[in-house]
Formats: sequence, C-alpha cells, structure tokens
Amino acid sequence: IHCPLPEINDVGLYGAIRQRSNGEERGFNLIAGGGLSTKPLLGKHLNAFVPMDQVVPVSIAILEIFRDRGYRDSRKRARLKFLIDDMGADAFREALVDHLGYDLDPAAEAEINPHAFRDHLGIQEQKEPGLYTLGFTTTSGRITPEDLFVVSDIASQFGSGELSNSCMQNILVHDIPEN
Repeated sequence: IHCPLPEINDVGLYGAIRQRSNGEERGFNLIAGGGLSTKPLLGKHLNAFVPMDQVVPVSIAILEIFRDRGYRDSRKRARLKFLIDDMGADAFREALVDHLGYDLDPAAEAEINPHAFRDHLGIQEQKEPGLYTLGFTTTSGRITPEDLFVVSDIASQFGSGELSNSCMQNILVHDIPEN
C-alpha cells in the first residue's frame, strides 16, 4: 500500500501522525489516481486522514467506486487515474464519503512535501559512508537490451554490479565508491 513515491500509485497511503486531545494517532494521508505508462499522472491528494483501522474499508470503497463508475469503453482508459483526473479530486472525495457513509477527517500535516518530485536520478549519496547510487531515467520503464548491457557494464566496472528499479521505473546502479 505504501511506496516512497505515493503519488504514482492508483491508491497511495503515506504514514501520518495527527495530534488528538488524548495523544497521537497514527494513520495515513490518502492519495489516489496516479499511475505510470505512456500517460503518467500524479495521484490527487484527497485531503483525507485514514485511521489504521479504516485502511481496508476505504481502499475497498475506492475500488467499488472505480468498479461502478470506471471506464469500460476503452481498455487504455480503464484506469482509476483517468476517472479521478476527469472527476477531479474534490468530486472523487465526495463520492468516496457518500460511498463510505461517513466523512473523512482532513489530512494530517506531513513532514514531507507530498507534491515534491522525488526520484533517484543522477548521483545520490547512500546511507553507507563513501558509497553512491547512480540513477538513469527510462521511458515508461522501458529499456533496450543494448542499453541494459551498457548500464550493467557500468554497474560491474564502477559499483557492486547490483541494479534495481526505482518507483518511477528508472534504473539504479548501487555501491559506487566516492572516488
């Protein structure tokens, strides 16, 4: 349910803590309607705090709204991201509240900026002192075999030989020494 880049998920829940009169309450702020492909869209912030015990009912309600109102005429548009983009975040939130039968509290203040673009492109310092990760962009997560061999050679020559993908489907080369 959680990705470091929640705004690219169909349904994104990122951890949040809100202050209550009796202490802190842990839960999630809600984003919905993002997705990658040839038409990437960022998820829409629905200004909703979801308590931990409501994650499953809220997620099911979102899926049921998509089931009932989603596009069926075109396979390319049969995605939650298109429904929410066309409806708008406020209208989708209203539909969600109507479907749930209760209102959702406003989102809790977040320590991160949920609108900021965060991906591991370029040279990024790792947690391990003196090691770096090199991030390469791809087009919608696609890469030719020839380009993958080039990246693999870079990983073997300069790093540990390990490759991975970021949440944005870009390629990461790990454990490159500072020198």
